[in-house]
Amino acid sequence: ATRLGEVCRVQIDGPGSFHAGLVVQGDTIYTATPRETVALDATTCALRWKFTYRPEEDRCGGSNRGVALLDGRIFRGTCDGRLIALDAATGTLLWKSVIAVPHLGESTTAAPLAWAGVVYMGIGGSELGVRGRVLAFDAVTGRELWRFHPLPMGEETGAETWERPDTAK
Repeated sequence: ATRLGEVCRVQIDGPGSFHAGLVVQGDTIYTATPRETVALDATTCALRWKFTYRPEEDRCGGSNRGVALLDGRIFRGTCDGRLIALDAATGTLLWKSVIAVPHLGESTTAAPLAWAGVVYMGIGGSELGVRGRVLAFDAVTGRELWRFHPLPMGEETGAETWERPDTAK
């Protein structure tokens, strides 16, 4: 351990906190900040590409927990409630889906999960009273496949288990 030393350092974005983990495939490191997604050479830290997201909503959160990688695509949530797919080789935007409503307090700060052709993403915001949901998207097209509400309400299956239905709100 005493022989360990810094190999390289890169400034990705700033100012702000860095919350995202790193995803590595081959000799490429992928990571994200609230508005940027980058691919770096794992041995030199040279920037391979950088995608800068331009928010479409006035309300834009300030954190991102990371990316997912599947079949040559990088997936991530944006600060204004979108889920996007980027080409892992070039950083080119492939698709974008609106999945949250920021002005209602919903956010997409979590790292998605991508597996077997599907991208799974959750909506955050419980600290603001947001109900939340988990969604699944086709990894190639971005089309929503299904959604699940962990707090069932109204006529949804499981809603009858609430002794006082108003507490689900």
